[in-house]
Amino acid sequence: MKNKNKIIFALLLLAVVVSFSQKIKKYIFDKDYFVYMNPVCIQGYSCFTNEDAEEPYLKVYRKAYKVQQCIESQNCQPDFCEAEEQDCMIVTCSEDSLEEGEICTEIK
Repeated sequence: MKNKNKIIFALLLLAVVVSFSQKIKKYIFDKDYFVYMNPVCIQGYSCFTNEDAEEPYLKVYRKAYKVQQCIESQNCQPDFCEAEEQDCMIVTCSEDSLEEGEICTEIK
């Protein structure tokens, strides 16, 4: 009976270690998580502003590895989505996306 308990404990410990190592790989090595950025607003978008903001801004959620690729290659803007890029989202200002203290504005 004791050997059975040791085997079960070892299997559970192995499962925890494998799960933890997969998370480390995903976040540390693959950089597979979203980064939140506030780039300066560009014409054609409904943008956010608040009393602390110097300029109107957008809200962008982009995968960290794509941001790093843009910075390294210098072929794209790290704080904006590329054409047809999946896992990237630009949030424009609307009643649903406003946070406390923010108002909507447009660049003309």
